[in-house]
Order: sequence, then structure tokens, then C-alpha cells
Amino acid sequence: MPTLNPKKIIIIMGVLFLVVLAVIIVLRAVKQTAPVSPAGPTAGPSGGGALPAAGPGVPGGTAATGSQKLEPGATTSGGATAGGGSATTGGEARNNKLQDLIEYTSANPTLAGDGQGVQYYDQADNKFYKLNAAGEPVLLSQKEFFNVQNVVWSPDKNKAILEYPDQSKVIYDFAADKQITLPQHWSDFQFSPNGQQIVFKSLGYDPDNSWLAIVSSDGTAATSIEKIGANADKVISSWSPNNQTIAMYTEGTSVDQKTVYFVGLNGENFKSMTIYGRGFLPLWSPAGSRLLYSVYASTNGMKPSLWTAEAQGETIGANVKPLNLETWADKCAFVSDDEAYCAVPQSLPDGAGLAPSIANNQGDSLYLVNLASGQTTIIDNSNLYNMSNLIITADKKSLYFTDKITGKLLKLDL
Repeated sequence: MPTLNPKKIIIIMGVLFLVVLAVIIVLRAVKQTAPVSPAGPTAGPSGGGALPAAGPGVPGGTAATGSQKLEPGATTSGGATAGGGSATTGGEARNNKLQDLIEYTSANPTLAGDGQGVQYYDQADNKFYKLNAAGEPVLLSQKEFFNVQNVVWSPDKNKAILEYPDQSKVIYDFAADKQITLPQHWSDFQFSPNGQQIVFKSLGYDPDNSWLAIVSSDGTAATSIEKIGANADKVISSWSPNNQTIAMYTEGTSVDQKTVYFVGLNGENFKSMTIYGRGFLPLWSPAGSRLLYSVYASTNGMKPSLWTAEAQGETIGANVKPLNLETWADKCAFVSDDEAYCAVPQSLPDGAGLAPSIANNQGDSLYLVNLASGQTTIIDNSNLYNMSNLIITADKKSLYFTDKITGKLLKLDL
């Protein structure tokens, strides 16, 4: 048998290698250019019938996240759970228009007093601005405010509490160009609905000297309301829009169940509310009749989930139901007492409720949530932005939000 020359063997192996390499490259190119079938609309099973009466409940079904890829205009009840309502798909897609308003970082934007524009603190030049209807920034004050860390706005937007990294706090009156210094041990501020008072926590070095208190918006007439002792982390300053309560206090009854107590100005004995999870984060409806809130529990992998409940007078705690969306209440904004827009992360790992910052680089989908029926409607499913500080204009035609990924302030036509 003839033997091959070693040089010929090397040449043949080299040619075979090049042929195999070429085939691999072609296959990869074909795979990358192959069209991907779009995910179609999805919906949970129909709940049907009337909503269930108030009473103990547990999370059920599958919570919706931005990864569901619903088409704009599609609706879903999010699964067969208590209060899920009927699920439908389809609907007319919305032609939303998105505008970049501010290229640099803005902090704590809020709806302006006229109900259309936005007011914000510009971290680039340390000044406060208002965006007019044309999207043009107008100075609220010529004064510079260096390194403002947090801003709490009054309802009429003429005043704001400014908090700094060194724990300094001031009330600034933009209309009067006047500043009032507050004690450093005061925290967790919120204005009353008429803007004339502020609820806060006064935290002394000694827990026996820690109180829930109120003060006039000019910094005078500070008054203690309730002693909170070592429970400051369980107390939430939250003045209800109907002026009925000024704070909430949570107390654990089990690992995944807590009781929420409502605190009034005059020692009222309000009904309590049971919640099924930890990390209670509440958001009042415009009239103060109901709460939208988020909690996390071991039953859903310690991921945040949205719930709603009645929260006024004798109806406190009635009609508790899950909304089957995995997000936080502070990524929502009410458009009416029964509807809210909510930004939902594309996906969340187990334990996200314990560390919300884990979602800061996640893209969000935007949902319209009907709190009465539990129905959710997808508005935008691009997952391009991490939406925070959602603001709805008074005419309900536009939604402003801050993109946490870029720090930009953007406007979405609804």
C-alpha cells in the first residue's frame, strides 16, 4: 500500500479544518439572521362572576412581569386568583409618543401647581426648575441649593422640604423666597392635604424620646401625637388625602402576615387591616378611599407584589385582593380612585423584595391597573426604561417619569 507524504497529510488536514470552520461560520450567520416569531398576547384564565367579599386571602396564580410580552392594548387578570376578574386579549394598540425632556439628571420631580408641567431639582446646576407646557425649563428661584439629597413637595408646590447628606433639613418657600431650618433628628416628612401642616418622626438618641409629631408648614407649633419608642422603622408617615389619618403602623402576627394600624390626630380607634407579606409600601388613592400597596412574602419567592384594599372609615381592610403584578407601589401613580399606572420590571429574581436596588437596571413595562376589577392593561412593553417617579397630568393625557438607567426625565403621551 502506498504511503502519503507527511507534507500532503498536513495540507489535507489544513484544508479539512478550513472547510469545517467555513461551515460553522455560515451556520451561525444563518441562525442570527433567522426571524424570531413574536410572542403573542397572553392572558390568565377568566375569573368570571362577582368579586369575592373581604376576608383572609393568600397570593395565588402567576404574577405578571414585563417579560410576558403582551401587545399594547391587551388586558389580563394575571391568573386565577381572588378578585382576578375576567381576562381578555386584543384591543386597539396605543400609539404612544415618548419625548426626552431633560438630558441631565433631575431629582424628585413632581407635578407642577398648574397640573400640567413638572417641577424638579437639577443636580447639574443645583437649582429648581419648572417645565412649562412647551417643555422649556423656567427657574423657580435664582438661589443655588447644593447637594440636595431628597425633596418633599407641598400639595400646591410652593414649598418643599429639602434634605441634605449631612442630615440638615430646611423648609423652603419658593413664593416668599424664605428658608426655615428644621432639627436634624426630624425625618420621614409628609405634608397635610391642605399643605398647612407636616407629619414627621422625631427620633431622639433615647427611644423614649422618639415621637410621631406634626408641625406647621412655617416650622412653628410642633406637637407630639404618638410615642413610637424603638418602633420607628414600623411607622410610616402618610397623611391620607381625606385628612382622616396621618400615619400607619405595622405589627407582625406571623412571618408572612402583618397588621396595619391607622393613626389619627386625636387618638381615634380606627379599624386595622391585615396584609399578607412584609416590606409594606402604601400609596393612597386621590380621594383617600383605598390603598394600593406592595409587600413581599415567602409564598412568591420574596418578590414584591401589588395588592389593593379599602382604607376609609368602616371599610378599612375590606376588599383586599392581589393584583398579580410583581412591582413596588412607589413605581405606580393614580389616575383616578379606581385606576393607576404601574411600571413592572421585565423580570425579578427571588429575594428582590429584600433588595429593590437589584431592579435598578431592569427595563419596565407600563400597565394600567383597574383596582376595582383587578384587570390590568399593557400600555407600553418596550422594556427600554426603568421607570420611577411616575407623574400623571391633571388632564390625564400625559405621564412623566424618570429613567433610572440614564437619569433622564421623559414624557409619554397616553
